[in-house]
Amino acid sequence: MSPIGFSGGLLTPSARTLPWGTAGLRYDRQVPGPRRHQGHNYAIGFGVLPYVEAAGRVATNDLHCNMYLPGACGPEGPGIRDLSMSFKVAVPLDADERFSVALGATDLGGAATNFRSYYGALGWRQGAFDLTLGTGQAESRSAVLSGPFARLAVQVLPMLQLSAERVPDGSWVTARLFAAPGWLPDHWQAFVDVNRRIGDSHHTDSSWFAAGLNIPLDFLGTGRSTDAQRRAAALAPAPLFRLSDGAPPSAEAGVQPVAPAPAATATAAPAMADRTAPIGADALPRIGQPGLPRVPAPAADGGRLAQQAELAAAAPPAAGPVDPALLARLAEALDHVGVEDVAVGEQPGPDGGATIVVRADNAGWRWNDLDALGVVLARVARVLAPGDVPFRVVLGRRGVPTLMVDGTAACLAAFLRTGAADCPRGEAPVLRSSGDLGFDRALRDIRWAHTGGNPSWGRTRVTIAPGLRSAVATEYGIFDYSLAAEVGVEVPLWTGASVEMRRSFPLSHSEDYDTGRVYGPDRHRTVTDRVLFHQTLSLGHGVSARAALGRVFDDWRGGLGEVRWQPWDGRHRIGALAGQFRNDGSLRAGFTAEPMLASYRYLVAPLDWAIEVTAGRFFLNDTGWAVGSRHWFGDFAVSAYVRSSAHPNQPQPQRFAGIQFELPLTPRREMDSRWLRIQGADRWSYGVESLVGDSHNLLTAGHGVLPPVPNGLDAVHNHDRASSAYGRHHWGRIRQAAQRFSGH
Repeated sequence: MSPIGFSGGLLTPSARTLPWGTAGLRYDRQVPGPRRHQGHNYAIGFGVLPYVEAAGRVATNDLHCNMYLPGACGPEGPGIRDLSMSFKVAVPLDADERFSVALGATDLGGAATNFRSYYGALGWRQGAFDLTLGTGQAESRSAVLSGPFARLAVQVLPMLQLSAERVPDGSWVTARLFAAPGWLPDHWQAFVDVNRRIGDSHHTDSSWFAAGLNIPLDFLGTGRSTDAQRRAAALAPAPLFRLSDGAPPSAEAGVQPVAPAPAATATAAPAMADRTAPIGADALPRIGQPGLPRVPAPAADGGRLAQQAELAAAAPPAAGPVDPALLARLAEALDHVGVEDVAVGEQPGPDGGATIVVRADNAGWRWNDLDALGVVLARVARVLAPGDVPFRVVLGRRGVPTLMVDGTAACLAAFLRTGAADCPRGEAPVLRSSGDLGFDRALRDIRWAHTGGNPSWGRTRVTIAPGLRSAVATEYGIFDYSLAAEVGVEVPLWTGASVEMRRSFPLSHSEDYDTGRVYGPDRHRTVTDRVLFHQTLSLGHGVSARAALGRVFDDWRGGLGEVRWQPWDGRHRIGALAGQFRNDGSLRAGFTAEPMLASYRYLVAPLDWAIEVTAGRFFLNDTGWAVGSRHWFGDFAVSAYVRSSAHPNQPQPQRFAGIQFELPLTPRREMDSRWLRIQGADRWSYGVESLVGDSHNLLTAGHGVLPPVPNGLDAVHNHDRASSAYGRHHWGRIRQAAQRFSGH
């Protein structure tokens, strides 16, 4: 990352973007651009899509002073304190990606823009050399890119890059020292810059240091974006010199260009991550020599219609009556593997045979339901293989079945072990979700032999997670915060029903959250801020519903209903919610909130990219809309959104733009006992937003607030990932969990 807010050099952008699924961070003890240079500059960028980059920048001359108080920031005055967002799109011009072009903009949106500029760049890379030429148009006084610019970088050694760059008002040289590849995990990259100005320029001081870090967002390395990072490493500049003749060139050094993941069919099973060891003979039985899986070629509709026709024709072939002892062994094997309410039975076939059926709810695998699915499939293969036994595994959450895998045990064992099984057509494992044709019919006429395995009822779940309220880059300070420990207790009752309570315990806060200060009313306090009863249920045909009743935000009482339809393979999702809450607190006593919202989401499955539109009446009765773009990298998600809403009698709507990230703050699998589970947050989120499209940039709250009722249908559906469209591109994740945890 550059301190300006894009990937590239010191002050100039490259004609490439951060690799898809990579985050770049940088810190400079310098604020390039304005007349006063000393300060702090933070930049963070995300490769959100192949060839698309989004970045944020916080720049300030003073971290803490109140810019409204005369003299508080010293004799030089308050200087600058700025929060901005930037975007860049880059496209390679040839197959080897030697040439590329990019267009971008810095400091978009907002009323107070200090660094806005637009630019275009052409890049050339060959061997150790990386050249960028371009031009920029400055729209703000402190913007650096105002006219032609150029940069030449040379990868001298695997861990040393030298570069020189020129903008209209100055020239700079930089020596960049990379951390040795063996010091960091795969595809991580850390560096330190030594920067020196040549001649005079008002943009920077004469010299300073900076540090940066690039990290992959997919923790496990099994997602689609991992391919882009591998290709970027392979195409990185080759060093002119090596430390020894026998040492291979570093693939991690240098500026990493972006590259798309290779195309894959909608039904193909991606290969495992390199770091995953093959499954052992003690975990799954060996069968005959594996070949390639026989899967239909994708049609223009992604293969959905062909797959549905095949699934509707017949279930897996029957193999005769099921031995009751076999069902008992299977039920025993599924005990204490991280799933609850386990049921094992058989579904009779028309010819007298039967399909073995396993039904369970995921509760212990908190990052992703595909982990639970992989572990259950591994246990099924261990017990049933090498026999050619048809099986069906149904997984859900909170009593709502969401995912299903059909196949035969022999093929499943080989498929989980190597990803290549020579299976007859129709017997290779097939993944379906609740809206797929035949899903509901596959759950009928089952004779359950064993039910209630590892029951969920009565098991107390204690969740401990951080609660963070903050204000970023305001006139009061660079970062003001209120931090608390939020402790929630939930007890399941019957299928889909539970009661929960959450209490907040303040831990720390900045001075501006003190009583009587600007953010004092928003400080965390010791309070029970949530007491709710939940009920979820499946209505069939991809429709699920949820109801909640109780108290939220400490002083709101009422209820909410939610319904969701996810038809076919889950690429489309339609949702609606409505509720009513009445305030009995001191500030809004008697105020009634009547949220009513509808939403539509489309999933671009090959890119793990969801686009969602929401419209209606928000929690505080303001009406408007929101458009969001959510990008998944394994279990890490980055979202950008625009929102507009207006309260009753408000003349003009208020518009906001923001960015948010989500990640699990808990172990991949929770440890528990029969009556107690201690866990962290499966999805913890933090975001920053700003008012845009207005003549002022005042702090504005109370717009676009969603009903604060947790455990919604998104959580039931694997945080909006419980679809066959998503799962078919993540067989590698299922196999990784099966191999790594099959012995647990």
